Amino acid sequence: MDLTANLILGGQNLLTCLNPEVNYLPYWQMAVDENHFGQYQFRRYCTGHNVGRWWNTMLRLERSTGFGIPAEVESAMLENSWRLADNPTGIFLEDIDPKDPATWYIHSYRETMLSFGLLAGLRSSASARDHGLLAIERMSRASENPNCWRLAGGVGPPISKTGRSGEPVYTHGRAIEGLLCFYEETGETAALEEAERLAEFHFLHTVSSDGTLAEGCGHHTHSYLNTIRGLIGIAGLKRDTRRLQQLHQTYQRTISQMITRSGFITHDIGARHGGDIASAGDIAHIALLLWDHFKDP
Repeated sequence: MDLTANLILGGQNLLTCLNPEVNYLPYWQMAVDENHFGQYQFRRYCTGHNVGRWWNTMLRLERSTGFGIPAEVESAMLENSWRLADNPTGIFLEDIDPKDPATWYIHSYRETMLSFGLLAGLRSSASARDHGLLAIERMSRASENPNCWRLAGGVGPPISKTGRSGEPVYTHGRAIEGLLCFYEETGETAALEEAERLAEFHFLHTVSSDGTLAEGCGHHTHSYLNTIRGLIGIAGLKRDTRRLQQLHQTYQRTISQMITRSGFITHDIGARHGGDIASAGDIAHIALLLWDHFKDP
């Protein structure tokens, strides 16, 4: 298999999933009906999530293969990024209602920090660095109590975001990985300190001492695996052998059991239907990260 050719094909597809009529914003999904008719669609409040995913993928692709982003597209996506980050959280959000927590898609904290980190590193963007530091400051304050988000919308008192869309793993657990990326690309210790603060919470609540699925794992497979990957990063940086062993055991007893031999893995933890493509890659990546420490994950 020619991996480089497949990666470049993926990059070309990520260029064609942008809509030039709305400043090259990425679509959310393609819906296919019973007649096999497909239609690209946006999802309200969630566009910023795919802007972050897009930067993370395209900039890593450029770094590894030299694949170039057309200047017109990059200029538009930068404009989109600064606009979407212009809100009380500093992360990529769209059309938020200060009084309606359902419109605050803070699930995108991870994708925002990955974007700002890579833009700072690969484009030497001072704006990305500044935006990232502002997002860390605001999101840290909003998650001072890691079990309850308090989002300051600028109109009235802060609003609480609870339920599935406010779960710790679904929001700030998965963001540890983005914070570490920002730290690695910029050297800003504020990002590392925030990643460490969140990691302490998730080592207590998201992983168990014996490697079994912890009660605080949340509902979303991809977010859980993102969180595990961030915890591996933190434990590796600190050379914390005990916690690395705990994560190794979690892989052996829990994570490796989530995926079938065919590669199928469910979108929600414990579900029987509804697959998730990203999580299959997450598990492979976690195995490779653990290989660096144990050689036999």
